[in-house]
Amino acid sequence: MPGQEQVTIQGTIKFRRATAEEWATVNPILGDGEIGYVKGDNSSKVGDGETAWNDLPWFTRPPTEYMKIDDIYKGAVEGLTAPVTNENGAALTDENGNTIDYYFKIQVA
Repeated sequence: MPGQEQVTIQGTIKFRRATAEEWATVNPILGDGEIGYVKGDNSSKVGDGETAWNDLPWFTRPPTEYMKIDDIYKGAVEGLTAPVTNENGAALTDENGNTIDYYFKIQVA
């Protein structure tokens, strides 16, 4: 992305996975930066090391359609961005009104 320094980190990423019911029942505290994935609807939350699952904001909400092969290819070659959202799904903005985005790149091994 223009104007942003990019750092390449190689490794394997595995997310904690459970159904929505399992997450709500266990209500774990995810580690700082740890991603919890909801099986069945592709939504996720990112932990802060202090807040229980039920009180964390959503990182991604269930999509209206599933990721396609083209999306995976784009993520591996170009990288993907996703807006940072609050608990209501509204995109967060900086002091200048710009949407705050996460930038990530998929590495297919």
